[in-house]
Amino acid sequence: MCNNGSIVKTTECLQRQSDIAKIKFIIERKLDSYTWRPRLDQLLSEGDKRKYKININASNKTQWFSDVECWDEERQELYFVYETDDLDTPEDAAGQALLWILEQGA
Repeated sequence: MCNNGSIVKTTECLQRQSDIAKIKFIIERKLDSYTWRPRLDQLLSEGDKRKYKININASNKTQWFSDVECWDEERQELYFVYETDDLDTPEDAAGQALLWILEQGA
């Protein structure tokens, strides 16, 4: 708050408030330019909501892939429907699987 009676102190305080407003604006602009990635648990639960199970697998120490199974109501079982390419992170593997699920119209 800038209520101390001194003109110098009030000017300094207003300058600080102006600087804070500029910093907030810069931060908000930067945040708008970021792409926010969902967490792994969010990706997997989104597949579950659509009656698909996304399984994450390591193909080696640095590569991940996922396979997707779909729930068959008649047989009451899961069946294999899709496998992703090798990717760098488990989140990328789950994300690619979820994109495939969405492309199927689920």
